[in-house]
Amino acid sequence: MANAITKTTILDGKRNTIVKIDIVGDGTGDESSTVIFDASAYYNTTVNKKLNRIQYVLDGFSARLLWDATTDAPLWTLEKDKYSDFCFNGGLSNTYYAGATGDILLTTIGIASGESGTIILYLQSKR
Repeated sequence: MANAITKTTILDGKRNTIVKIDIVGDGTGDESSTVIFDASAYYNTTVNKKLNRIQYVLDGFSARLLWDATTDAPLWTLEKDKYSDFCFNGGLSNTYYAGATGDILLTTIGIASGESGTIILYLQSKR
């Protein structure tokens, strides 16, 4: 059995997408480059996405988010709980990386059985 990852789409609009990801560890170890946001599965399938905000709470572990590309690119490191807003600088973009897909990957660090976390991604398609 693998860690339980549940994705819930809160908003799937022409320009904005909000996705909630719940993670529960089952003791089998860390996730490694698991797709938590598949850009092609949403209304606006463009790979030109930007992350405007992220809200998260992690209980007992940390995680890294990566942009999926030919060589996966670091996006953000998550520890404990936080709200980060990137709108002031236009959001965090994935278009600088060769082979960018618009997908976001998750790698957990130190997740154990019963530990849980929630991540909410606020994404926007670039015009």
